[in-house]
Amino acid sequence: MSGEMVEEGREKGANKKAIGMEEGEGEERISVLIIEDDAEMRETLSEILRSEGYEVHAVGTAEEGLSVATQYQICILDLKLPGMDGLSALRELKRINPRILVIIITAYATKETVIEALNSGAFMYLEKPFDVNELIIKVNKAADFVRIEEERREAEERYRSIVENINASIYLLDRDMRYLFANKKTLSILGVSLEELVGRKFGDFFGEHSAREMEEKVRKVFETGEPLVYEAKSEHGRWFLRTLSPVKKDGEVVAVAVISRSITRLKQVEEELRRKNEELEWFAYIVSHDLRSPLVTVRGFVNLLRRDVQRGDKGKIETDLRMIEDAVNKMSEFMEDLLELSRIGRIANPPEDVPFGEIVREVLKVLDGKIKERGVEVKVADDFPVVHVDRMRIAEMLQNIVENSIKYMGEQPQPKIEIGYYRKGSETVFFVKDNGIGIPKEEQEKVFQAFYQLDRSAKGTGMGLAIVKKIVEVHGGRIWVKSEGEGKGCTFFFTLPSKLKSKQ
Repeated sequence: MSGEMVEEGREKGANKKAIGMEEGEGEERISVLIIEDDAEMRETLSEILRSEGYEVHAVGTAEEGLSVATQYQICILDLKLPGMDGLSALRELKRINPRILVIIITAYATKETVIEALNSGAFMYLEKPFDVNELIIKVNKAADFVRIEEERREAEERYRSIVENINASIYLLDRDMRYLFANKKTLSILGVSLEELVGRKFGDFFGEHSAREMEEKVRKVFETGEPLVYEAKSEHGRWFLRTLSPVKKDGEVVAVAVISRSITRLKQVEEELRRKNEELEWFAYIVSHDLRSPLVTVRGFVNLLRRDVQRGDKGKIETDLRMIEDAVNKMSEFMEDLLELSRIGRIANPPEDVPFGEIVREVLKVLDGKIKERGVEVKVADDFPVVHVDRMRIAEMLQNIVENSIKYMGEQPQPKIEIGYYRKGSETVFFVKDNGIGIPKEEQEKVFQAFYQLDRSAKGTGMGLAIVKKIVEVHGGRIWVKSEGEGKGCTFFFTLPSKLKSKQ
């Protein structure tokens, strides 16, 4: 830079400061490091760049510049420096701060030197002598590049933060179903690191059916270039909602991005709603049938009563009244059981830890008269586990099952009931086994339906086992029945929540 240009630069800087035209006002200032051994040029370059709104630090040796290089975004480096060779200083700058953009300035540089400097990481170069406008243009270009890179890094960081923290598995697959990328949730589910995952196939972690289904969907996205959404069920019974989107480069699909969310709970709710709707349909049918029957009986005997009153037939009047009373009592039983069933939708009392053996003893004490009357031998297991339940509801449930066993002993000369439990993995399964009349296999799924009665002539409304089932399910358990058929007894199995573990 000639003396005239130095003066021109100073004049421009002074004029710009005087009229308050600093650029970048309100924005974060770009920092520039100047490494130049000529003191006058250092001062001039500093004034010019400060007038343009840059934060400037100028030093006279490569060593000084290298010691602070990590703090700056742009560097203006004179290739002709005392001590360290300029190209060596350039390489060391890029090693210390790979993101720094270096503009080299040199006088009478050969073409080979410039090419070597650019290959070593220089962003641009200026050949002395140069004018002020050329310097400002190139520094501004470097500053624009810095801002773009920072915006790109910020956007990338935001994207990465979203991808890593979203409650879904996100991964990229190529045409061969190999993983290209996966977020932390995916890696956690698969139990591998990103380095271990990349390059491996989807089928390495999923069953044959899931892998074949996914491959078909991925191939379709590659062929059509259009996204698709589908529900997938794994071999283990878990459900996922997967969104597959094409990743394109120059208009060509190069990968497929998969967002996979677990919808197992949603599917369980859907299944529960479906089952509830079926129960409601059955419930409505049975209610309309079984509640109508006592009303028909009442209506018929009212007409008979009216006729018998007119005739003065006291014997028939008494019979008519008794039949009306029986029908009304039957309807009252129906209404009470319906009310009870509706109340089971919630646990009546706060759950507590209680030894299941205590509940068994309470129930057997209540039923002692019926047990002795029928001559039932009751066998009870030792050392029942502790359960976390609504004690009154579970006692009601167990009493209903035991009463049901006594009720359906039939003509069994040696009636027996066994109450016990066994472990199945981490689960405890309780059971009540009898040697009564049994249940035909085709009827076993119906016994828990509201108003169902295996023997229509038996007393009761047929609501007992429906109430039992609802109590167990409200506690989060399951209940089922097994029987080898008529005359071979049956066993009711059920699960209940275990004792709460104390918090450390």
